[in-house]
Amino acid sequence: MAILNTLCDAGHEGRISALVGLRVLVPRFLTDTILVEILLDTAGEGFALSVMFAMSADQVVHFDGTAAALDRLRAAGRVRIADDSDARAYLILHGNLVCGEAGPFLIVESKADAPSHISAPLIAAVLDRSLKPVVLKAVRANGAYLIEAVMCYDSTLFVVDLEVSPDGAVEMIDSEAIARGIPFRVHGFVSGFRVLHDPDSP
Repeated sequence: MAILNTLCDAGHEGRISALVGLRVLVPRFLTDTILVEILLDTAGEGFALSVMFAMSADQVVHFDGTAAALDRLRAAGRVRIADDSDARAYLILHGNLVCGEAGPFLIVESKADAPSHISAPLIAAVLDRSLKPVVLKAVRANGAYLIEAVMCYDSTLFVVDLEVSPDGAVEMIDSEAIARGIPFRVHGFVSGFRVLHDPDSP
């Protein structure tokens, strides 16, 4: 019912018949909570469309591209980062679900993680030179994890230092642009739906 109500509240009743799939994730860093992604049929439209929720016995949270959904989970004590592996996985989720004006703040470790873009040797070379795995730099006295990662935002790659608290709070400590003007296709959330462009679409 929460899923159907969300679709209707967003004015997308016509999309209900287009529900074609379901993904369920059970992240270790979420307590008694699962992530559910409902896939919608967009055949021939050049993009994938889905709606995402976190569900527990007493709470349903709809992800809409803002930090509000993760803030609600944190306020309910659902987020618990136990080690650097949890911190890395949480940052990847956080980057996909929280957007700025130009889209999500994606953690990118390999070309497979990058948003869709025009395939060209020069772009491939830039990505090969710039991308690297997430690295744990330190564990703070308060239990927070200081992590270095490559982040993609808009058309730019940054090396960033991020602090991840045990309750899931994320703070950017430092950032440096390392590659600009990469023709990534902008994607993120529109009217409560997660939109991913098809890399084979013009």
